Amino acid sequence: EEYRTDLYTRAYIEALVQAANDTVLLDAEVQTFYDKNKQNFKLNEKVVQLRFVALPLQFMNTADVIERLRRFEAEDKDYLDSIAVQVNKIHLNDSIWVSASNIMAEVPPINQNNQDKHLKKSQFFELRDSLALYLGHINDVRNVNDIAPLSYSIPDIKRIIRNRKRLSYIKKLETEIIDEAIKSNEFEIYGK
Repeated sequence: EEYRTDLYTRAYIEALVQAANDTVLLDAEVQTFYDKNKQNFKLNEKVVQLRFVALPLQFMNTADVIERLRRFEAEDKDYLDSIAVQVNKIHLNDSIWVSASNIMAEVPPINQNNQDKHLKKSQFFELRDSLALYLGHINDVRNVNDIAPLSYSIPDIKRIIRNRKRLSYIKKLETEIIDEAIKSNEFEIYGK
């Protein structure tokens, strides 16, 4: 009976938490949390901002793609977008931070042994394997133990803030329930 009561109580509290859950987190709230806790956001792997294209080996205009990927002006972006259906892989949003492990999964010629050679700031790489020609330009790099960029940390920060709000709300709710029970004499504290 006590176990059943505990299950109902937990379910009721979770339902109240869900109903009161404020899913909107302000950018200022995220920024403040990040600024106060920067040291807790050290990277455990290299992260990189890059743009890259994996061309089929028989692709005809390789030199043009290399030139446009290096220059990367508005007309170059339009051109690279237009050939997206002809290439194996393409990633042009070079403002997003990507982990080195994700890059190694997408660009097989880059591995643990040679990543320091190819994943350097302002580096352009041109690598080939039996499947494709991989072209890429690295904008920026953050190494292991560097402070993670805010944009890379946002999902973790939001999860932490939501969890803290949830726990705070549960604690407040339990306190209110106990206070109300004491006021209405439905709750007594017994000594040993």
